[in-house]
Amino acid sequence: MIHIVIGTKAQLIKMAPIMRRLQERGIAYNYIATGQHQSTMNDIHANFGIRGPDIRLYSGPDITSIMSMAVFGARILWKTLRQRAIIFRSDRNGIVLVHGDTFSTLLGALMGRLCGVKVGHVESGLRSFNLFAPFPE
Repeated sequence: MIHIVIGTKAQLIKMAPIMRRLQERGIAYNYIATGQHQSTMNDIHANFGIRGPDIRLYSGPDITSIMSMAVFGARILWKTLRQRAIIFRSDRNGIVLVHGDTFSTLLGALMGRLCGVKVGHVESGLRSFNLFAPFPE
């Protein structure tokens, strides 16, 4: 099974075409929302014609400070260890797809590794190929 871990609006916007294609082809996937950002996520689902998350790991205010990220991350990882069979549907042969370079990307990768599932990183950023100006965005 394909497990897609998304936490921010930017991740959802960039992964939505992949999720939509999976839906169109009838390929099952497990959409896991970390909850790092929540405002306007429903609008993005509607705009791209994709379904909402199968699992929401957190539903509170957006995570914006370093301290709240530390607490949020610890809670997500603890919940993953306790409920791994539910979150990853007892799947050990699938792949977890994460996107970008956000805290939710790190959490998704750690979640997959802790549960023994392969992790794939999807990135659609620009490349400068210049060591002194590596971030063209």
